[in-house]
Amino acid sequence: MHRGFTLIELLVVIAIIALLAAILFPVFAKAREKGRQAACCSNLRNMVQGAMLYSMDYDGMVVMCGTGIPWFDRIQPYLRNRQVLYCPSDPKPPGTRTACTCSSAGGSACCTPQTPPASSVSTKCPIG
Repeated sequence: MHRGFTLIELLVVIAIIALLAAILFPVFAKAREKGRQAACCSNLRNMVQGAMLYSMDYDGMVVMCGTGIPWFDRIQPYLRNRQVLYCPSDPKPPGTRTACTCSSAGGSACCTPQTPPASSVSTKCPIG
Protein backbone atom coordinates (compact mmCIF):
# COMPACT_ATOMS: atom_id res chain seq x y z
CA MET A 1 0.00 0.00 0.00
CA HIS A 2 1.37 3.42 -1.04
CA ARG A 3 1.30 6.12 1.63
CA GLY A 4 1.17 9.85 0.84
CA PHE A 5 -0.85 12.32 -1.13
CA THR A 6 -1.33 12.56 -4.83
CA LEU A 7 -0.64 15.77 -6.70
CA ILE A 8 -4.37 16.31 -7.29
CA GLU A 9 -5.12 16.06 -3.57
CA LEU A 10 -2.39 18.59 -2.74
CA LEU A 11 -3.65 21.00 -5.41
CA VAL A 12 -7.21 20.73 -4.09
CA VAL A 13 -6.05 21.50 -0.54
CA ILE A 14 -4.01 24.48 -1.75
CA ALA A 15 -6.98 25.77 -3.77
CA ILE A 16 -9.27 25.51 -0.72
CA ILE A 17 -6.75 27.38 1.44
CA ALA A 18 -6.39 30.09 -1.22
CA LEU A 19 -10.17 30.44 -1.47
CA LEU A 20 -10.52 30.80 2.30
CA ALA A 21 -7.72 33.36 2.37
CA ALA A 22 -9.38 35.36 -0.42
CA ILE A 23 -12.61 35.41 1.59
CA LEU A 24 -10.96 36.38 4.88
CA PHE A 25 -8.52 39.11 3.73
CA PRO A 26 -11.27 41.73 3.12
CA VAL A 27 -12.76 40.92 6.52
CA PHE A 28 -9.40 41.52 8.19
CA ALA A 29 -8.94 44.77 6.23
CA LYS A 30 -12.34 46.03 7.41
CA ALA A 31 -11.51 45.14 11.00
CA ARG A 32 -8.18 46.95 10.72
CA GLU A 33 -9.93 50.06 9.33
CA LYS A 34 -12.47 49.97 12.16
CA GLY A 35 -9.53 49.92 14.58
CA ARG A 36 -8.05 52.95 12.82
CA GLN A 37 -11.40 54.75 13.07
CA ALA A 38 -11.52 54.05 16.80
CA ALA A 39 -7.97 55.41 17.15
CA CYS A 40 -8.97 58.51 15.17
CA CYS A 41 -11.97 59.10 17.45
CA SER A 42 -9.70 58.75 20.45
CA ASN A 43 -7.28 61.25 18.92
CA LEU A 44 -10.11 63.71 18.31
CA ARG A 45 -11.27 63.30 21.90
CA ASN A 46 -7.74 64.03 23.14
CA MET A 47 -7.55 67.16 20.97
CA VAL A 48 -10.89 68.42 22.31
CA GLN A 49 -9.75 67.75 25.86
CA GLY A 50 -6.52 69.63 25.12
CA ALA A 51 -8.52 72.60 23.81
CA MET A 52 -10.72 72.49 26.92
CA LEU A 53 -7.67 72.43 29.21
CA TYR A 54 -6.18 75.34 27.25
CA SER A 55 -9.45 77.23 27.72
CA MET A 56 -9.42 76.57 31.47
CA ASP A 57 -5.84 77.78 31.79
CA TYR A 58 -6.57 80.98 29.83
CA ASP A 59 -9.76 82.05 31.68
CA GLY A 60 -12.25 80.65 29.19
CA MET A 61 -10.55 81.88 26.02
CA VAL A 62 -10.92 79.43 23.18
CA VAL A 63 -8.09 78.43 20.85
CA MET A 64 -8.18 81.08 18.13
CA CYS A 65 -7.13 81.04 14.50
CA GLY A 66 -5.36 83.90 12.80
CA THR A 67 -3.19 84.83 15.78
CA GLY A 68 0.09 83.79 14.21
CA ILE A 69 0.42 80.57 16.23
CA PRO A 70 -1.39 77.51 14.82
CA TRP A 71 -4.09 76.04 17.07
CA PHE A 72 -2.33 72.67 17.26
CA ASP A 73 0.80 74.34 18.61
CA ARG A 74 -1.29 76.05 21.28
CA ILE A 75 -2.87 72.81 22.54
CA GLN A 76 0.25 70.64 22.11
CA PRO A 77 1.36 71.00 25.77
CA TYR A 78 -1.98 69.48 26.81
CA LEU A 79 -1.69 66.43 24.54
CA ARG A 80 -0.01 63.11 25.28
CA ASN A 81 2.14 63.42 22.16
CA ARG A 82 2.00 64.94 18.70
CA GLN A 83 0.91 61.65 17.14
CA VAL A 84 -2.69 62.39 18.17
CA LEU A 85 -2.62 65.12 15.52
CA TYR A 86 -2.33 62.50 12.77
CA CYS A 87 -5.09 60.37 11.38
CA PRO A 88 -4.12 56.68 11.45
CA SER A 89 -5.94 56.12 8.12
CA ASP A 90 -3.89 58.70 6.23
CA PRO A 91 -1.55 56.67 3.98
CA LYS A 92 0.83 59.58 3.29
CA PRO A 93 4.07 59.97 5.24
CA PRO A 94 3.96 62.64 7.99
CA GLY A 95 5.93 65.29 6.08
CA THR A 96 3.53 65.29 3.11
CA ARG A 97 0.14 65.35 4.84
CA THR A 98 -2.09 68.34 4.31
CA ALA A 99 -3.51 70.35 7.15
CA CYS A 100 -6.04 73.09 7.48
CA THR A 101 -4.46 76.29 8.71
CA CYS A 102 -6.59 79.28 9.57
CA SER A 103 -6.13 82.84 8.47
CA SER A 104 -8.19 85.99 8.82
CA ALA A 105 -8.29 87.47 5.34
CA GLY A 106 -10.82 90.22 4.86
CA GLY A 107 -12.21 89.95 8.36
CA SER A 108 -13.53 86.43 8.01
CA ALA A 109 -11.71 83.32 9.15
CA CYS A 110 -11.05 80.84 6.38
CA CYS A 111 -9.32 77.56 6.14
CA THR A 112 -6.76 76.88 3.43
CA PRO A 113 -5.08 73.52 2.82
CA GLN A 114 -1.31 73.68 3.00
CA THR A 115 1.60 71.29 3.24
CA PRO A 116 2.63 71.63 6.90
CA PRO A 117 5.76 70.53 8.71
CA ALA A 118 5.85 66.96 10.02
CA SER A 119 4.41 68.08 13.35
CA SER A 120 1.07 69.25 11.95
CA VAL A 121 -2.38 67.73 11.76
CA SER A 122 -4.17 65.82 9.03
CA THR A 123 -7.79 66.50 8.12
CA LYS A 124 -8.51 63.12 6.51
CA CYS A 125 -10.08 61.19 9.34
CA PRO A 126 -12.97 58.77 8.70
CA ILE A 127 -15.60 59.26 11.39
CA GLY A 128 -18.88 57.45 11.21
